[in-house]
Amino acid sequence: MMKEKSKNIEPGKGLGSIQFGMTREEVKKITGKPDEIENYQHNDIKGEKAEAWHFDDPEISLAFEEFNDWKLSSIAISSLDFLLEGKKLMGLGKEEVLSMLKKMSLGKIEQEDCSSDESPDLYLLSVEDAGLNLWFDENVLTEIQWSQIWFDEDEEE
Repeated sequence: MMKEKSKNIEPGKGLGSIQFGMTREEVKKITGKPDEIENYQHNDIKGEKAEAWHFDDPEISLAFEEFNDWKLSSIAISSLDFLLEGKKLMGLGKEEVLSMLKKMSLGKIEQEDCSSDESPDLYLLSVEDAGLNLWFDENVLTEIQWSQIWFDEDEEE
């Protein structure tokens, strides 16, 4: 069970006292030991290794990536208890979530059909400016992922 009690999703920042850019040791002091640790590689490219910490209660995953010096890079939740700008979104339909997101003014909302044979009704709403991805399965929000906001070196900040 994770110790952190905050339920407020902070796009680009983190979740309560768990902040993007923290080391695994700093995060472990706040969360305690994860229920599962998964190691994986994004691509076959050197420097693309990652480690995800999964907590069963609440349903949350924290990802640390090699390219980011093994610091916290992203968070994903699938529990109904979390809030984005004071609103519970998990379990709601795509159109309702889309309407709420537009009112939050987080940035341009991209929509993508990610359906496949394994997941015939998978859909993604993303707000790149907020580092936010919202995953829908059969038109119901099942996961919210958010990350540190990365700037392109060519981009003006």
